[in-house]
Amino acid sequence: MKRIILVMLISIMVMTGCQGQTAVEEKKRSLEESVVASELSGQTDTTEGGQETLLPWSLEEYIGDAVTELTDLQREEAEKALNRINDAESGAEKGVEIETLYQELDQLLRSFGLRVPIDSFKTLTKVKPEAFTESQKEKLIDLEKQIQILEQDDPESEALKELNLLIEELLRSCGFDPTDVMDEIQMHSITLAKFTFERGKIGFVGDTEQIEESEMEKYRFLVNRAKIVIPRDQYHLLKYFLVNTDGKDEVLAYVSQENEESNKWRMVLDCNDAFDDKGKYIQEYDETIVHEFGHLLSLNENQMQEKITGTYENEDGILAEKSYLNEFFQTFWIDVYQEHQLQVDPQDQSGDSAYVFYEKHQDLFVSDYAATNPEEDFAETFRVFICKEKPSGEQKQDQKVLWMYKQEELVTMREQIRQRLNK
Repeated sequence: MKRIILVMLISIMVMTGCQGQTAVEEKKRSLEESVVASELSGQTDTTEGGQETLLPWSLEEYIGDAVTELTDLQREEAEKALNRINDAESGAEKGVEIETLYQELDQLLRSFGLRVPIDSFKTLTKVKPEAFTESQKEKLIDLEKQIQILEQDDPESEALKELNLLIEELLRSCGFDPTDVMDEIQMHSITLAKFTFERGKIGFVGDTEQIEESEMEKYRFLVNRAKIVIPRDQYHLLKYFLVNTDGKDEVLAYVSQENEESNKWRMVLDCNDAFDDKGKYIQEYDETIVHEFGHLLSLNENQMQEKITGTYENEDGILAEKSYLNEFFQTFWIDVYQEHQLQVDPQDQSGDSAYVFYEKHQDLFVSDYAATNPEEDFAETFRVFICKEKPSGEQKQDQKVLWMYKQEELVTMREQIRQRLNK
């Protein structure tokens, strides 16, 4: 199963007086029982002893606007189930016990007619029983158990890769897109609409009659807004646009690979973060889309090479010598990279370790999120380069933006994107 990369992004604070600050939330669903509960809730606080504690959920926080669809009796029943979770998370219950409580709550909400993200392949077989024969259901659940064990014991093993391939094959045979399913599980999100993107043409996947006309208008507007950002000579990189939601102000958008060659991608946009409560598009969401395009621009197959020659390397491959990200890294990261590797934990989904690094080196980064890693630094700098005016300062963060002004093709791209966005 291909890994979702560079989950993102920035929640632009549009309230008066916030000075354009950004708040970051990066969440991934994990299948490991020991962390399931905290991954699900994301409601964390830190005690004086450095121990992470979970703040209690409210029903509004858990299901967002969908709470208005519940009757008073349903709401009361859901709140009781949620309180059992809050009590368990504040007590000494084990992760597996808390996970069961979450599953019971999700099942309850489904029985009320609400769409709830799937959290495992086992849940998928319960939500879509008609898609599986008994033997397929048993095989999928068994493969998932084997994967959970290997992810804990030997996450780099070839056997794990083979199991993932078997799951991909099984899901396809049952009529599912494996990437769609894994995205929903990892991101704890709901896919609202899926669109193909071929030679600049957008096509809806599925039955439009299953979606209200007003909602479809929003989905199409959002996808076309993303299309505006992407230059025509980069259209070939995208295979799908998806509109999803994981709730308000969580993961605003992300891109992920459609294949191992990095020549086809999908861009996923959160509808609840792109529109306000009255259904009006939030203009600042353009910056989220620009950031995501920065990832496509810097990590596609044309930016990679096969041979190790001392260029920047990440989990996705070896960057070519003349690639944007490698030149950016060689120019701005060499002096701080070793310190960054020692201080910033790539598995720290709270972003705390990256923020500590940012606090120490604020002059180096255009935002706190940029301190996460070189990939996010490039994408955030690209966002500022496209969406803001040319800086005149002499700090390193300004020099990064000015470096992009030295790239003739990026300057041309900036002019095109800004013109299409009416900036």
